Amino acid sequence: MNRYLLIDDDDIITKIHPVIIRRVDKECEIEICVSGVQAIDYLNSLHEAKETAPDYIFLDINMPVMTGFEFMEALSQSLTDFISNSKIILLSSSVDPRDIEKAANYKSIIEFAPKPLTIDYIQNLLSAQ
Repeated sequence: MNRYLLIDDDDIITKIHPVIIRRVDKECEIEICVSGVQAIDYLNSLHEAKETAPDYIFLDINMPVMTGFEFMEALSQSLTDFISNSKIILLSSSVDPRDIEKAANYKSIIEFAPKPLTIDYIQNLLSAQ
C-alpha cells in the first residue's frame, strides 16, 4: 500500500488531489499538511515512532511561512536518511525555469509537475515504480 504526503496550503487542491490519487491507487493512505512546518513535524513524528516515510511527497513550492524550497532545506538538515526512499514531486501552478533549476539541486526531488495533478499523471508515476 502506497503512502502519500500532500503539502499544500490551497484548500481546493487539498480536496481535489486525494480524490485524483484514490481514483488510481484505491488502497492508499494520504496525509495532508497545509504548511511545510506542519509537514516537518509530521515527518519527525513518523521518524520518532519508527514508522516508514511516505512513498510519495507532493510538495507545493509557493506557500506562506515556509516555501517548498525552505521545506527541502529543513528536510535535508534532519531527515535526509529517513526520507531516502520517498519520491518527492514539486508542484506549482506556474513552471518557472529558475524553480526547475533549483529543484535539480535536490536528489530526492524526482519531478517538477504542474498543478493540478491528473489521473494520467498518477498512473504514469505509479507505473514507473
